[in-house]
Amino acid sequence: MYSLTPVTFDKTGRLFVPARLHHVSKHSTITITLMASEKCLHFSFNTIPPEGVFYKKKVDPDGRVLLPASFRHSLQWEEETLLEWDESEGDLYLKTYTASCALCRKKEELLPAGQSYLCLDCREESSHAETNRWKSTLDQLFSDHFTYCRKALTLEDTEDVHQARVTGRRLQALIDFLGIPRSHDVRTRLKRIHRLLAPLRESDVIISSFQSLLDQTTDPRQEEVFKTVLRLQYLKQKKHQQALLTKLPEMIKDAHMKQWHFFLESELPLFSRFFPLKDRLEKKESTYRKTFRRYESIKDRHGWTHARTLAALHDVRLQTKEMRYLYKYTSSIYQFDGNRSEELYKQMQPLLGDINDRRDWLREIHKKKVKTRLSQNGVQILSRIFNEEIYRLHKELVRL
Repeated sequence: MYSLTPVTFDKTGRLFVPARLHHVSKHSTITITLMASEKCLHFSFNTIPPEGVFYKKKVDPDGRVLLPASFRHSLQWEEETLLEWDESEGDLYLKTYTASCALCRKKEELLPAGQSYLCLDCREESSHAETNRWKSTLDQLFSDHFTYCRKALTLEDTEDVHQARVTGRRLQALIDFLGIPRSHDVRTRLKRIHRLLAPLRESDVIISSFQSLLDQTTDPRQEEVFKTVLRLQYLKQKKHQQALLTKLPEMIKDAHMKQWHFFLESELPLFSRFFPLKDRLEKKESTYRKTFRRYESIKDRHGWTHARTLAALHDVRLQTKEMRYLYKYTSSIYQFDGNRSEELYKQMQPLLGDINDRRDWLREIHKKKVKTRLSQNGVQILSRIFNEEIYRLHKELVRL
């Protein structure tokens, strides 16, 4: 079969010849024969007249051919009638569309598969291939996650902590999407690692951000605030680094690798077989829309820079990341084009991240340990600056 989707002719009775035949069909003469007993039309470029009633028609420059009106009436084909191209032993036929397996063309035991159908046997085979792609995707993420976790223990590069957290978050998003129970050992261990990495990463980011702000300012009042925050954050960073060195090695030892591979081989197929991808994505999209509407409601009630608004927007930010991950990986696993959806969420991430950074900066300068060490002038100036930036970034976000 040339196409998995049905075709129709236009108001004039013209129909596109299959694209793969355009190189031989444009400007050519095609013989169309009525096969009344089979209720179909036979198409041929052979110059020898076939048996039965036939017409010779020219294929126009666009690759279309006119179906004889008498043939359309004989077969009771109307403009909206769904048709399909079919090939058998080199012969080309046009017949009334009937659902069949997109792979083997079997017409029994069909299951919906996107815009087409798969029979039970082919769906089983396809599901096996999808499970293998799930295994490959998850295992690569897991390997990357543990590699970065081990690198993070050297404390040589803060980027290792960042990448360990990112790969762990992506892994958790996919495992949650599959419906793995929250109490499962794989999920609980990933969550424990994430909780260990999170505060260290937050300290790393605050230190990097405030050092950059310090380098850019010439206002001594702002310098005083930045230096105070940095002194306190360096102490926190040391504390979180020590916790990482103490607890992380136990969480990533080889025994957990064995448990992971047992999960991939023995448990994953139970969740990935006949996975309802469309329904799960629609549920995630619905949840995302509810979260975004909640943020908009809180923003309208409390204003752009209110703490509740920023907290609600943080929830949007986390789900935006999750949706981007889901489209990125499931489009590869199930071999569909998810670039448009992934790109939409990707465009939002930088703005959401910038707003969240200002939220974190505001929290830092208003902490009691910071405020009691300096005058309020610097804090007030920076509060105004950060809130103005949050307002500006919000405006950019709503324009997307």
